[in-house]
Amino acid sequence: MKYLYTVFVVFLIACSSPKQQSISRWNGNPIIPGYFADPSIFMDDDSTFYIYATTDGYDVGKFTNGPFGVWKSTDFQAWEFFNFDYPKNFPYLSEKHWAPSVTKGPDGRYYMYFVKDGYDCFVVSSDSPIGPWVEEKGGKVVHENMFDAEVFKDDDGAYYLVYQGPKKEGKYSIWLGKLKENMLEFDGEPQMIYQNFDLFEGPGMFKRNGKYYLLYSAGGLSGSYHVNAAYGFESIWGPYQPHNIKAQAYDPIIQPIPEQHLISTGHNSVLKLDSSHYMIYHRKAYPYREGSDLWRQVAIERLQFEADGRLKSIPPTIAGVNPLGGYLKVDNNLAFGAKVTASSVKDSMYRANFITDQDNGTMWKALENTYPQVVEVDFGKKKTINQMALYFEYATEAYQFKIDYAIDDKNWINYADYSENKELTYPALVQKQVGTRYLRITILGSGKKNQPAGIWELVCK
Repeated sequence: MKYLYTVFVVFLIACSSPKQQSISRWNGNPIIPGYFADPSIFMDDDSTFYIYATTDGYDVGKFTNGPFGVWKSTDFQAWEFFNFDYPKNFPYLSEKHWAPSVTKGPDGRYYMYFVKDGYDCFVVSSDSPIGPWVEEKGGKVVHENMFDAEVFKDDDGAYYLVYQGPKKEGKYSIWLGKLKENMLEFDGEPQMIYQNFDLFEGPGMFKRNGKYYLLYSAGGLSGSYHVNAAYGFESIWGPYQPHNIKAQAYDPIIQPIPEQHLISTGHNSVLKLDSSHYMIYHRKAYPYREGSDLWRQVAIERLQFEADGRLKSIPPTIAGVNPLGGYLKVDNNLAFGAKVTASSVKDSMYRANFITDQDNGTMWKALENTYPQVVEVDFGKKKTINQMALYFEYATEAYQFKIDYAIDDKNWINYADYSENKELTYPALVQKQVGTRYLRITILGSGKKNQPAGIWELVCK
């Protein structure tokens, strides 16, 4: 297992004004850099937070994905990323394993439920929420015809899987099954608990004031993707009342705002913290990839409720929200706002100075998939740097690079040389004290052979 250094993310209070591609504001959403979808949040007994997700942005034509990993935080400010180790029996390197959901079972082990090969739910377990994971049930499915399963623990300690099950009368349906104490199979047959005209995928469940809330994704994977809800005010088994009825005005829980470049807002899970509930969801990265429904990023919003318990409609935001309160700023990031130039730039949506704007939604990207690519940073005056972290475009790929520094712009001295790097570490972290005004980052290659070089952020301390 490889320990990967802390990534600092920035949060603001809720904001609804359009996103500006600049460094004039603090942006909190996306909460982590990189392409991740179908996020599921889990809070352990020690109040440590974990975000599991589909690793997105891989070979869109096949709907394939990268290897699983997990983000970890104790304060919802600083996040660490862990690439999973893969024992031989889990999972074989399928190109289609999606939507992981994790909980701690009654035996103290951690159980992860996920889709493999594009359909059906499998389960693995570990002594740690970051693995290594071992295959359960001999590699067999938890149950037939399960897709996008999310685990839910009720107040009485019982565990359930809520999932998209087989269609009924040609319509998508949500099913619920109670897990046995072994966490590997159902205690009795699961039941269909909900159908509605807009149901598509990604069901999840939470409980508030004794009432059950069923959230799901509606629309297609395109820009219309959004979250809707149903209410089980009598029992976990239902009946579930739809938030929207087809004959009435449509009012989803969260929906796209195309003019703010906030689209494909769906596939969520819910974090309960004290008396508040927070929705973790994905939305499409901007700028959009033509012809693609993928390349998604993770965001957070606070859920709001009517007096009768129904959910209010909330907008997706640039600012996001910090569940633990306060502002999140990387105030001691010496690179913030520094002037940046690059050897090439894909277009104006991927400008070089985006690597110093402390915004996980913007990045620099090279014009073509050729190497070397060079990025130069000017701090404006001499500064003392003790460490530097580079957040390359893909968290699950190895990058080869060199870093040089100079007090003036003529005499370059080597700071670090990772020309032969093959380690899956994220971010790329160098710890070395030096006084400098300039940095030169030379990217020599990466594991993403079909993508130009790209960097989300540079953080210097």
